[in-house]
Amino acid sequence: MSSHVDAQNSTFTTVSGNQINNVAGDQHNHYALQAEADPLHQPLSFNDAPTGLLSPHFSGRELTLKLIFERFDASIMSGPRKCAVYGMPGIGKTQLAVRCSQMAYLERKYALVFWMSGSSIEKLHQGFSKILDLIDHRDRHMSSQSAVLAAAQRWLEESDSHETSWLIVVDNANQKTVHFLRQHLPRKNSMGAILFTTRTHAVASALVQAEQQLLLELTPPELTIAIEIFLKEANSGIPADSFDYQVIQEVVKSFGCLPLAISHAASISKQLHLRAKEFLELCMGPNRFELISWENDLTDYEQKSVAATFMRQLIELENKSSDYSNLLKVISFFDTEAISLTMLLDGAKELLQSKSARAPFTSLTQPSSSTPTLPPKDRKKLPIDGIVESDGSITMNVQAESLFALIRAPTGGTVLRIHDLVRETIRGTLKRDSLDRHWFDIAIELVCGAFRDIPDHESPVFWARCEMLAPHIQEMTAWDGEYAFQNTRFVRANIGMTTYLLSRGRCEDAEVLAVRAMSAMGNLRGLDHPATLQAVHNVGTIYRVQGNYTEALPLLERALRGREEKHGMEHVATLTTMTGLAGIYIHQARYAEAEALLKRALKGKEIIFGPEASETLAVVNDFAIVNALQGRYVVAEAMFRRALVGYQQISGADSAACFSILDGLARVLSGQQGRLREAEEFHARALAGKEKLLGATHPDTLRSINNLSEIALAKEDYCEAERLSLKALAGGERTLAPGHPTTLMAAKCLATIYVAQNRDNEAEPYLRRAWTGELKRFGPGHPNTRHTLGLLIAVLEKQGKMTEVSSLRG
Repeated sequence: MSSHVDAQNSTFTTVSGNQINNVAGDQHNHYALQAEADPLHQPLSFNDAPTGLLSPHFSGRELTLKLIFERFDASIMSGPRKCAVYGMPGIGKTQLAVRCSQMAYLERKYALVFWMSGSSIEKLHQGFSKILDLIDHRDRHMSSQSAVLAAAQRWLEESDSHETSWLIVVDNANQKTVHFLRQHLPRKNSMGAILFTTRTHAVASALVQAEQQLLLELTPPELTIAIEIFLKEANSGIPADSFDYQVIQEVVKSFGCLPLAISHAASISKQLHLRAKEFLELCMGPNRFELISWENDLTDYEQKSVAATFMRQLIELENKSSDYSNLLKVISFFDTEAISLTMLLDGAKELLQSKSARAPFTSLTQPSSSTPTLPPKDRKKLPIDGIVESDGSITMNVQAESLFALIRAPTGGTVLRIHDLVRETIRGTLKRDSLDRHWFDIAIELVCGAFRDIPDHESPVFWARCEMLAPHIQEMTAWDGEYAFQNTRFVRANIGMTTYLLSRGRCEDAEVLAVRAMSAMGNLRGLDHPATLQAVHNVGTIYRVQGNYTEALPLLERALRGREEKHGMEHVATLTTMTGLAGIYIHQARYAEAEALLKRALKGKEIIFGPEASETLAVVNDFAIVNALQGRYVVAEAMFRRALVGYQQISGADSAACFSILDGLARVLSGQQGRLREAEEFHARALAGKEKLLGATHPDTLRSINNLSEIALAKEDYCEAERLSLKALAGGERTLAPGHPTTLMAAKCLATIYVAQNRDNEAEPYLRRAWTGELKRFGPGHPNTRHTLGLLIAVLEKQGKMTEVSSLRG
C-alpha cells in the first residue's frame, strides 16, 4: 500500500471561492472562535412560557385544559406525549397554551417547560437554540445550526428522569414548519410532552400523525363566558338581570364571542368611558366594517368582525398620538413576533447617517402630494423619534397605553409582538387609503438599515443579529417582493442574508434568496445592469459551492463578460468574478484557463489591496490549489504557507480561512513521500478548529473528517479510516443534498477503503454512487470521473461481471 495520498485527485477548499460580491466590495468567509463551556449541571426547574402574555381575566377554559392533559395521558406511542390544539385566529390558542404551561409547572406535572414559536423555520432554530441555553448545555455555543438541533434533540430524548421531565409548547405551527418539526423534535422519552397550537386541522393532524385522538379543536367560548370576559376586561360590575347586561350580550355576539376581539372591545369601552348602550351604537355605527355574527358564516366573521374591532382602536390611537400610530403602521409590515425596538433604532441611526438613500425612499413622514422629497441631510423625523428610548424601550405615557391595547411587549417593552389580525387590519386600511407602499417603504428602510449596520454577515459573532432580522426580511419579500426589490437597500439586505446563509452551510436556503433576487433584478433593471450582474454572480457562486458546475459556469461567464464591459478589466467586481470562474475551471481540470484568470486576478488585487491583504491572499490560496492538483508540490506548499502566514496576521490562527489553508497544505504534504505524519497533524488541527468554530456537521468540517480518513487509509489503519469515512458520510447525508461534493467525496473514500481490504461487494455500491455523481458534476473526461470508473471496473472484473465491464469500457 502506498504511504502517501494522491493530492492530484484531492479536493481542496478555496478561501475566495465562496464570495458573495456586494456593492461595497468583496466579502470573504471569516469566523470568530467561540469558547466552549462545560459547567457542572445542577437539577433545573423553570417555566420558559411567556406568562406575561396571559390575561389576568383568563377564564372559561377549564374543561379544555382538562382535555389537554387527558390527551397527554391518552398517548399510546413510546415517545413524548402529544396534543395539538387548532382553531381560527384570535380564538385564544396562545392564551390557552400559556395557561396550560403554567398549570403544568405549578402542579409539578413537568419540571421544565420550554416555549418556542412554530411560525417559521428561523424561529424554530431560535427555539431549539434557547433550549440549550436554558439547560446550560455544553454545545449551546455551537455555530452550526444542524449541530444545535441535534444536540437539543438528543438531550430531550435522553433526559428521561422525573427531575428532568419536560413540556415543549410549539405555538402557531403551520404547514411550512410541519416537516421541520417532525424531523427535529424528540422521538423518544415518555417523560416528555409536546403541546402544539395551530390554525388548521390539517396541520394539527400532521403534527400528531397517526394519533388522531390527540387533536383538540378550540371553539369560541359560550355566550355567558364571553360576557364575563368583556365585563372583567372593562372592569364593569353590571348585574346579570340588568338592561345593560342584555346590551353587552348583543355587543359580544356582534364580535362572534371571539376572545381576542372581546378583550379589545372591552378595552375601547373602558378608555372611552361609554355606557353600554352608547358603546353598542358605536359598534353598529358607520365607522366600522360590516359585522357578521358567528352563527351565520365563519368566513365572513373572520374577515370582517375582527377587523372592525381593531379599526376602532386604530382610529382612537391616531386621534391620541400620530407618533404611536405611525410606529404601528411601520411594524405592521414586519413579522408578527420578536420586533426588536433596538433593531429599529439601529436601522434609523444607519438610515440617517447614510448618504446613499434617495427617492422615493427618503420621505419618512405622512406623504403629501405638495411636499417635495427631502435629501438625506434634511430628514429629521422618523416614526420612532420621541417614542423609543436609547435602551430600545417604548416611552411610557398616556398615549402609549392606547398602543399597548394593540400590541404586546412581553420582555419589558424592548421587543414587540403584534397579532396577525391587527396587522392585517392595519395593512388593509392603508391599502384602502393608498398609503400601504409609503409605510412599506419606511419599514424596508429601517430593517435594511439595521441589517447594513451588521459589520460582517459571515462571522459567527454576528449570526445572532442576522437571525433576528431574517424573519422580517422574509415577511417583506412575501408581502410584495416585486416592489421591494426596486429598493437598492433591500437588494443589498437580501445579498447579505444570502451571504449569512451560505456561511452557515445552508446552501439551499441561500439559493432560494439569490435566484429570487436575480429574477427580480433582471425584470426591474435589465439583464446588463450592474445590480443584475451582481445577482447573476451570486447565484453562480452558490451553484459552484453546491457542485452544480454545469449550472454555475454559464452564469459566472455571463457575469464576467458583463462586468468587464461595465467596469473594465481591473475593477474589484470583475476580479472577484474571475476568481469564482477560475474555481469552476479548477474543478473541471481546466488548469491552464484557471491559471490565466488567477494571474490576472492576483495582479489586480495586489495593486488595489496590496500583497498581504486578505483579498489578495485568497487568490494566492487558489493558485496553490492549481499547482497542487498538477503535482507541483514545492510551488504549492510555498504559496499555501504564504497565504497561511498572511491570514494568521490578519484574522488570527483560529479563523476559518486558516483552517481551510491548513487542510490544503496538509494535502500537499501527504502527496510527498515521508511527510504523512506532518500532514496528519495539520489535518487534525484543521478539524479541531472547524468543529469548535463551525460545528460538527458543517460541510467544511465534514471535509476535514474525510481528509483524516484518507490519511488513516494511507497508513493502512483501515478501522480508523472506515470509522472516519462513515462519520463524514453520515453527516453529509443528514445535512446536505444527496449530490453534494462533500457527500460524494466521503462515499468514494469509503469505497476505496473497502477495495484496499478486498471487500468488493461493499465497495461496489459506493463506487457506483460516487461515479454517477462525478459524471454529473464533471463529465466523463474528468480525471476524477475516470479514476472512479477505473476502480469500479476493477471491482466488477473481480466479481466476474464482464458484460457490464464491457459496457462501461465501451
